[in-house]
Amino acid sequence: NSLYHTFSLNYYKFKLFKKYYYSIKTHFNKKTESIKTVTEITGINQYSTSIMFYEPETSWSLNGSFSKTIGKIKTKIKTGYRYNDYFQIVNNTQRQSKSTSFKVEPSIKTLFDKFPNIEIGYKKDFTEYNNSSIIKYTNDNIFSFLDYDYKDFIFSADFEHNNYQNKTDNSIKNSYINSNASIFYQKEDNPWGFEINATNLFNTKFKQSNRQNDFIISDSKTFILPRTVMLKVIYKL
Repeated sequence: NSLYHTFSLNYYKFKLFKKYYYSIKTHFNKKTESIKTVTEITGINQYSTSIMFYEPETSWSLNGSFSKTIGKIKTKIKTGYRYNDYFQIVNNTQRQSKSTSFKVEPSIKTLFDKFPNIEIGYKKDFTEYNNSSIIKYTNDNIFSFLDYDYKDFIFSADFEHNNYQNKTDNSIKNSYINSNASIFYQKEDNPWGFEINATNLFNTKFKQSNRQNDFIISDSKTFILPRTVMLKVIYKL
């Protein structure tokens, strides 16, 4: 069995008439006994064994958010920080590693009843791994959402532009756009409905990200299905 200590503290405040809300959350975890994966690499072969591990490993996170509504406009900002220190055991070599990440995400959204509603935001991520060498990543994300309910029509669309970069190796970078849209029609009290739905409007080929496991930090690609347009016919019993 694993043995660890954990501590969490959450605080939030909400004012209905002033229309604002904020919250702060923190979480701390320290493992003193854990099940650790030991990896042995021989040529192209990899062998993994689970052992009981008694070195302390810690993780700590801090997250906050604030939102304020002025008339029909809602503003919001979210931020977060995370720290981890952990051990990796590869080919009988034990090595302590650290990782930190920080993100900030401001956004603005409309709250109209009879007009289209749109949300626009920006998200910035910083990630750093320290494992005998330092590897840094950044990701910039601009996003928007559109919703419009007009009589018997419902229109929705989303747009996301990502700019991913390995700051340690400038040759590893990826900029891509992901966008989808749909229009739905159904008259009131009519069981028939029709929708035209389009995904991956810009026909993006792949997106790139980074990840870590017990012995390696890697860049990875996720391939995306090509642009697709579908006509849906719906009948409600």
